[in-house]
Amino acid sequence: MAAKAKLLLRELKTVKADLAFAKERCAQLEEENKMLRESYDKGDNPEDDDLVSVCLRQIKKLKNYLEY
Repeated sequence: MAAKAKLLLRELKTVKADLAFAKERCAQLEEENKMLRESYDKGDNPEDDDLVSVCLRQIKKLKNYLEY
């Protein structure tokens, strides 16, 4: 029983670390998206529109993962 508890604790720590990483990455992508949108609104780099779309998809995937 103790071995199983130890294994579950280790797995929980791994999941928590993965979740922390996903949250941090999500925050980074949101900030990058914000900067890209601001520069796009100014007309600086219209070709970055595809990059903004990619970032939005990544943010949505991470948010869905975090909600799961």
